[in-house]
Amino acid sequence: MRIIKKNFDKPSIYHNGLHHFVYEQDLTLKSEHVLGITCCYYCRSRGKWLQDTHYYDVREHKGFIISLFGFAVKKKLISERPAVVNKLLDETAIDL
Repeated sequence: MRIIKKNFDKPSIYHNGLHHFVYEQDLTLKSEHVLGITCCYYCRSRGKWLQDTHYYDVREHKGFIISLFGFAVKKKLISERPAVVNKLLDETAIDL
């Protein structure tokens, strides 16, 4: 994971070809255990940037979500994990 400050109006976290935006306004709750995170990526075939929402089931991707938001707090992109993320993680019965 690394911070990218160019190409967008706010910094993103780059991981596996996707730029994740970890800000409160870029997060959505799709269902009880599914977190939506706004992501951008460059489509070479179209030659332009595309934006999408990627949905992560907290029961399957808990480790990734913890590390993504932990990295964002550590690098001072956000001051603390958003409340919606804390709520989902607290409600998930799976322990790491």
